[in-house]
Amino acid sequence: MTRAYKKVGSKLIDAALERGYTLSLVDGESTVVRKSNDAKRLKSYLCSTDEDILIVHDKDGLYVGHIYLMYGNAVNETIFDYSWNPLIEALVATVRSDER
Repeated sequence: MTRAYKKVGSKLIDAALERGYTLSLVDGESTVVRKSNDAKRLKSYLCSTDEDILIVHDKDGLYVGHIYLMYGNAVNETIFDYSWNPLIEALVATVRSDER
């Protein structure tokens, strides 16, 4: 099951980096990656705890929003919460459209 959860997070990371964002990753306990565009490094921390928060930054390093991932529910419920704005909703929609 962890592989399926990781796939959701990986798709979000890829979609964000393709749009030129950088990401910070909070593993539920601490920020383990800060403002990175290194997909391999970001993905290596996914699912290391029961939850992750992807914090999205624009090209200037400014906060765009967050996406809260929770593991242990149904895979289509992995994206548990996110910032309600058009930029973040577009990232979430990318992954959710693949789930259908």
